[in-house]
Amino acid sequence: MKNILFVSILFIGLYGCADPKRNPTPTATTTDTLVVTTPVEAEKLLQFTPEFTARFALEDWKELMDFKRDFENLKRLNPKGLSLFLRGLERQCRTVLRGKFPEPFDQNPIKSRLKVVLTEVMQAQYFAENKQNAALEESLKKMYAAYTIFLERIISIGEAESLTTGEG
Repeated sequence: MKNILFVSILFIGLYGCADPKRNPTPTATTTDTLVVTTPVEAEKLLQFTPEFTARFALEDWKELMDFKRDFENLKRLNPKGLSLFLRGLERQCRTVLRGKFPEPFDQNPIKSRLKVVLTEVMQAQYFAENKQNAALEESLKKMYAAYTIFLERIISIGEAESLTTGEG
């Protein structure tokens, strides 16, 4: 009798204390394809005027002009090549940062704006590689906005230089 009681308590204890079956929680999934629409910001990218480019010899600043050209080509890119293109854009941005900035643009406000662009490029690259479409769309908008602010900063410093030297 003791054995039956002992086995019964042991049986109830083992199976009665088992964790209830849990329903698996849905996990966030990523799609296998990258779907990107060109942000409105890409359609209205800021351009240097020919006079500004000539006055400050920006054509001689090869690193910046290559970076600018490739950044502007980004809007025409096939989404399948976006990740690779962003890696190249990151490399070019770093090249501009390491290179020699011509006067009057060798200033921290311009370099810090370029570092913000670099950060946004890296973030967009992360979202592109992980195929997070919604986050990538938002990141591309921020990247274009940071790029526009970078160019605006170059223009404002150039105009301030023109005012102080009496040019333009």
